Amino acid sequence: MHETSAEVKVQHLNMIQGIINRLANNSFLVKGWMITVAVAGYGFGFENGSKKIILLTMIAVILFWVIDAYYLQQERIFRRLYDLCVEGEVKPFSMNVSQIRSSAPCLMCVMLSYPTNMFYLPFLAAGFLSKF
Repeated sequence: MHETSAEVKVQHLNMIQGIINRLANNSFLVKGWMITVAVAGYGFGFENGSKKIILLTMIAVILFWVIDAYYLQQERIFRRLYDLCVEGEVKPFSMNVSQIRSSAPCLMCVMLSYPTNMFYLPFLAAGFLSKF
């Protein structure tokens, strides 16, 4: 069975889209776990008056923030690969993102972007406000 170049391109795009979907799902799960850990940690810390638990919870929120930013960065890289594939600038079934990665925003830039800030900063602010 001989496949046309259009069929190969569609299969390649489907593979890339699958990766993008998994990365987006992982980001969603990280946010869910962060909310669970933050609410439990802050609740326990407030109830017992333990600044150590509140501090540990704030550290956990920052770690979840880094992980989420990593998934978002990877998602942006694969979205760019998808766009290049649509434009025909990528070899069939190539998943090489090394050149795309070099031009992608750094992890800290993604962390400090508006969408991630608006999600994670309120959880950190809750910890800071409770410590003082």
